[in-house]
Amino acid sequence: MRDLLIIPKKTVKRIVYYKALLLVVSAFLIAGCSKTKKEEEVATGEAVELIFKVEGVDSDISLPNLKSSAGRSNYVLLPEEEKPNEETFIKDDVFFAVKSDMSADQSGFEELLKPGTRSVSMENNTKYRLLVYTNANALVASIEVTTGQVQHISVTSGTTYKWYAYSYNTSASIPAPNTVNPVLTTPTSTPLLYASGTITPTALGTVLPILFKHQLTHYKVEVKESTGFRAILATTGEFSNSNIIKTGTFNILTGELPQGALTSANITTLNFVNETEGGVNKRVAHHYSADHGLATWGVKINSLNVQYTSTTTRPISGSSLPNDGYVSFSFGTTPYFKPGYLLKGTLEITFSLPRMHILPFSNAANGDGYRLGPNSGAGKFLGTATNFGPTSKYVPIKEIYIDPPTNDNLASTLSSSWTRFKNRMSDPATYPDVLVLANNYNYWDAECWVLINNYINRGGNVFYTQDAGGAESYAATGISNILGQSVGMVLNTENYTVYKFTDTYEALIDSTILMGPFGDVRNYHWGQDRLGASYVTGYTGNNVIAYSTHSQNDGPPSQAGMVLFRHKTKGFFFAGDGGFFLYDNISASNTTREPFRINSSNFPITAGYGTAATSNSPGKGTPAGGFTIANSMMFGNVMAWMLNRAHYYGINRN
Repeated sequence: MRDLLIIPKKTVKRIVYYKALLLVVSAFLIAGCSKTKKEEEVATGEAVELIFKVEGVDSDISLPNLKSSAGRSNYVLLPEEEKPNEETFIKDDVFFAVKSDMSADQSGFEELLKPGTRSVSMENNTKYRLLVYTNANALVASIEVTTGQVQHISVTSGTTYKWYAYSYNTSASIPAPNTVNPVLTTPTSTPLLYASGTITPTALGTVLPILFKHQLTHYKVEVKESTGFRAILATTGEFSNSNIIKTGTFNILTGELPQGALTSANITTLNFVNETEGGVNKRVAHHYSADHGLATWGVKINSLNVQYTSTTTRPISGSSLPNDGYVSFSFGTTPYFKPGYLLKGTLEITFSLPRMHILPFSNAANGDGYRLGPNSGAGKFLGTATNFGPTSKYVPIKEIYIDPPTNDNLASTLSSSWTRFKNRMSDPATYPDVLVLANNYNYWDAECWVLINNYINRGGNVFYTQDAGGAESYAATGISNILGQSVGMVLNTENYTVYKFTDTYEALIDSTILMGPFGDVRNYHWGQDRLGASYVTGYTGNNVIAYSTHSQNDGPPSQAGMVLFRHKTKGFFFAGDGGFFLYDNISASNTTREPFRINSSNFPITAGYGTAATSNSPGKGTPAGGFTIANSMMFGNVMAWMLNRAHYYGINRN
């Protein structure tokens, strides 16, 4: 017979509660004891672990205030005496720029470098050699480690240890050195990274972060084309003499590389490899020297081959190169006896363009600025030979022909303007290289947009600005056809506003345009001309680069979309403000109208612009005129890109 035990409900709850509480407290105590055991100090002589973990690569270089120093502000806007070392040469229709640039070496890690930091993580498959000694120089460990691993080494608590780590920044195996007197001969094709320290462990596990530093000078030779279209297919060259690259004996225990005991590596041939910039191939040679005091050195480029157009290549050699290919790079007048410098010498190539044609089409509101009239800001800029001309160092071109403002390129809401546009764009044989359209509303009917789309599909280039997007009955359909999906167009009530050029990551890395010949605009804004901004809405594809999606001095747009963008593969650029390139009738000190700004030489400049930022805007706290705009620089970069695009790919005029 079994007895039945009946327990009151409240008692059951109490028992369950106390059991649960006991479990929680036990778990907490176990975890706490475990953590304490790991971190607590232990008695001298007990076995403990050193835990090595790679943190990355650092540079302790503070660059001198030199013309050749990297990381400066916009080079184009710098005073002449502060611009980087650069020489230019003209041979036939090719412009050569020789540039010398010095920076802290981050070789191999540039893409991993976070803005605003000096330290970068090593790639996970990079190998390094780790040596650990007692303070009495008895070897404890000599181990090859792969970054990404956490290396544990057993040692004794209370004993002082010395550790050394070095790497060639490759995945290749690193042979063990002579551990009694560990030295190495410095490499010439890879960097040498080194770190060292001492530790007296007193806990069960002591973590030691390894932060490597460069021990060599990095010599980098770069051959590239400036426009972002033409790939450098092949390059051959050599150092001007065989003594430029030197090797030495690096003492692993002392970290010393005596500069008085270097020997020539006897290297002449430049080992060029392919690298890409903005998706376009360039040729780059990397060499490393133990000599930290060479401020000037030279190379001889023997030959190169360039993808001149999308269907033709262009070899350049011998007398077609400046000084028959001999190029000198200079990095100041005083050597800098310190490891870790990157000395980059660049030979940049620009081909002069033939005569090209820009057709503007718009109304005559506010003067002829919308149609690039010769007395407007944009017209003066394009018409100045030092900007666009035979000897320009920005866009060398034989000639730009811009249709002057006449009735033939005058738009209105009347059907007569539609007929004018159709007359200009119906015959492919008379296509311009670039079509600049400034639209208010209903300037072009559906048939006109078909012609625009046909022109773009034949390789044409359109710079399109839109006012009064909410009243537009044709543009949304026309742009939908260009983008390949249905989109809308709205007029957001944003007045006297400014916008970033880099609202998206794709915009930030679009170096071809944002870092074009007239300046780097990434740190600047662009300004709206007076009232309202036209947004293209509803786009979900991946064929555009959206530069601007909302203003910086006004609240969020009432309807989300893109106010500044371009197509990735077609020659179509959209600005949601008709006055993007307008500078016609107002004072340069005006901060809310006609935001295109040039100096007395008709060269693009920045300017203060915009109303005071509202409290719900990204730029809140910025006063009126407190945003720096660069409409003219961006317009110039886009025009340069479109002219080169027209030449490189060609326009089907058959």
